[in-house]
Amino acid sequence: MSEKIVRDGVEAYLGERLRSARPLGGGCIGEVSRAELADGTAVVAKVDREGESHLEREAYMLRYLRGKSDLPVPEVYHGSETLLLMEFIEGSSRFSEGAEHHGAELLAALHGVTADVYGHERDTLIGSLDQPNPQTEDWVDFFREQRLLYMANVAREAGRLPVDDLRRVERLSEKLDGLIGEPNPPALIHGDVWSANVLEAVREGR
Repeated sequence: MSEKIVRDGVEAYLGERLRSARPLGGGCIGEVSRAELADGTAVVAKVDREGESHLEREAYMLRYLRGKSDLPVPEVYHGSETLLLMEFIEGSSRFSEGAEHHGAELLAALHGVTADVYGHERDTLIGSLDQPNPQTEDWVDFFREQRLLYMANVAREAGRLPVDDLRRVERLSEKLDGLIGEPNPPALIHGDVWSANVLEAVREGR
């Protein structure tokens, strides 16, 4: 079923014929494969048969980062509720010291992308979880309601957070005004950087 979705999508959105598709590791949202086109080009294909709009939002997030920052984000060729097609980059999640420093510099530079309010122009994802981003003028209110309490309640509803711990989080949220200040100004952060989300590209001839 997944291969048919990939085949049909490659033909419809890339105008190419699918030669083969083989599974790739990772990808907590959907099934991930390396799709090889008839001309030998490789693309990454992700399929979400649940149709929960996760892949469409992932495509949006990738395009946003690619357009707003200097991060070397893969190009997105197509993004819908069920299928994401994007550039394939040969690489490894083991990093040289130079790559780690370069990655840190690029992530820090994201803070130069600023806004007038906290939140974002639309909701996003962190992993497979919804991440609400209503635009809010006060950082403490935003962090309290849309990050700390929201995620605690999601964890509680999923049976991952005991009710006593939820109450502790709620008590902490009441003290935030005295614990954290207002960043100046609101700035873009990645929010989901870990080894499986980052590649050190393999250079030609290496």
